[in-house]
Amino acid sequence: MMIFIDIKRLVQLFFIFIGAIAIYMFYKTFGLSMVFIVVLGLAVLKFAPAFLPVVLLLYLGLHFTGDFSFIADGIVTILWSIILIPMAIFTIDMSKSYFSKKEKPWYDK
Repeated sequence: MMIFIDIKRLVQLFFIFIGAIAIYMFYKTFGLSMVFIVVLGLAVLKFAPAFLPVVLLLYLGLHFTGDFSFIADGIVTILWSIILIPMAIFTIDMSKSYFSKKEKPWYDK
């Protein structure tokens, strides 16, 4: 009984094995979230290159925070900004009119 080995399939299997080892080493070194963003980036490059800036922004947030918590932090920051920015503008307007004494503020009229 002879076993025939197709060299093309053997080389293909070898490169698949090398790729699996590379992904495993990348996972052990950088973690699951970075593996996820790399797979997402490669899929975006293949199927929808227009979304690459979005993936790059996700990557930068992931790189600097180390986790996907930057998304929740951004949402909280936006909500606080919606409340605090009008209050700051109102306070600055009141302070300018109070210190200039050229005209009375709207609440003293």
